[in-house]
Amino acid sequence: MKKVLISISLLAGFTVLSFAGDGAGSVAMPFVEIPHNSVSLAEGGTRLARPSSMAYGAFENIAALPFSTSKMEFSAAYQKWAPSQTNEGFISFGTGAKLGSLALSLSGTLGSHQPYSEYREGGFEGSTFTPKDVVVGFGAAYGISDAFGIGLSAKYLSNTLSSSASYTAFCADVMGYGQFGPVGVGAGVRNLGSKVKSYSGTSYSLPMSLSAGAAYESEVGVGAALDADVYLGGGFDLGLGGHYCWNDMISVRCGYHLGSVLPSFFAVGAGFQIVGIHLDATYVVAPALASGSLCVGLGYRF
Repeated sequence: MKKVLISISLLAGFTVLSFAGDGAGSVAMPFVEIPHNSVSLAEGGTRLARPSSMAYGAFENIAALPFSTSKMEFSAAYQKWAPSQTNEGFISFGTGAKLGSLALSLSGTLGSHQPYSEYREGGFEGSTFTPKDVVVGFGAAYGISDAFGIGLSAKYLSNTLSSSASYTAFCADVMGYGQFGPVGVGAGVRNLGSKVKSYSGTSYSLPMSLSAGAAYESEVGVGAALDADVYLGGGFDLGLGGHYCWNDMISVRCGYHLGSVLPSFFAVGAGFQIVGIHLDATYVVAPALASGSLCVGLGYRF
């Protein structure tokens, strides 16, 4: 059987494997850091200091879920990420449930890049291949008191670049959360896992980080959040976001993300909720790398 040669498009795919947003140094599978929850994306990627989504809890701070006002949630989303960079489309899903002080969440996403033609020996064009990224996470959390929760999420990552180049990894988040009236705080260690060896034999670390965040929610529907991730391989990300929710029905959101693993971006979003059904949309306005990204999510909670 003829050996499949790695085409120039595989080089573009390898950039996805080791790409770091604004120069933090190369990391493997940075797509694990992309927010797939439209609410989180709109508010600068903040996700650590509030139970914003039970459905995507395994991707965010699982330890916050015991403090959610919902008992169960189902969500799905479509996302177009960085059209000028990777032009990757994601289909995401999630579900979460609260059983007394215990909370569980199962979240997943499938990302597809632009297809390309592989080439065989002699330069002959072969079949068309579509690179894919997969993240599946499962998390469990326990509220140890009225103010504190702890949680653990395990995630499976897959990055398929060609018919002969595929990578997998496992990682985990160990998280804590505290709720003090209108203020929430979250902290932990994220993406703890082994290194990933590239096609060329070079090993890259996952985007492991020490992470912390704080959020405030007023009684009149105004809220703000701040997240910080310090990556063990170098670099840091900051997220800042805010929102206004009218009558627990209509929300407007905006946020800024200063990135080293993810590219920096400014985003705006809006949401509508009635009888537990919620529809949320987010658009990334700038700068160039992430500009044009969008995420639309639909879900039901009760």
